Amino acid sequence: MDKATYGLIGVCLGFVLGIFKDWYLQHLKRKKEYEYLSIRVVCELDRFVYGCIDVINDNGTVCGQYDKNGYAIVQVEPPNFEPYKLDVEWKSLPHKLMYETLNFPNKIENANEIISAAFEYDDLPTYDRGFDARHFHYTELGIQALELASKLRILAGLPPSEASVYCDPSEILPKKKIELEERKKLKEQHYREVVENLNKSSDGTKS
Repeated sequence: MDKATYGLIGVCLGFVLGIFKDWYLQHLKRKKEYEYLSIRVVCELDRFVYGCIDVINDNGTVCGQYDKNGYAIVQVEPPNFEPYKLDVEWKSLPHKLMYETLNFPNKIENANEIISAAFEYDDLPTYDRGFDARHFHYTELGIQALELASKLRILAGLPPSEASVYCDPSEILPKKKIELEERKKLKEQHYREVVENLNKSSDGTKS
């Protein structure tokens, strides 16, 4: 090869290496951004999950006692999750995971609206339907937050949650969901039986 060919190869190689260097530096920057983002969001989600457990353990009483008027009163404020307040680079996340994270507050808001409606049209003084709705939706939200945190941990190579053996959300929340679903089935069965008995009584009265 002559000197001109070597020179041309050198120029091309330098150009390619320059592009690779820029790409690699951008890759490292993006990696640092989504690792930092994941750490911040996972910490907030873990806090939210434990807040959900506090909510589902609240039955409206203090040490099993209703208030002085005999009413059940919400004792635990629900947790919040406000990712928009975090100073992180959201565009560093894969778009589906970014949407899932930023859309999660909407799921919380929708759940709270359903819970408020359940309390508004519930029967005094125990607010059974209201507390059932509260427990069910915050169990669901807790499970969804666990799943979202797990995805972020995998993305950033973070260790699993270090839950206490006495309070492991990954065990408590699925068990609570099964318990609530069984309770709902029993209530629906009881309601059907009551309606059937009323219909039978009504038919007997007419005859």
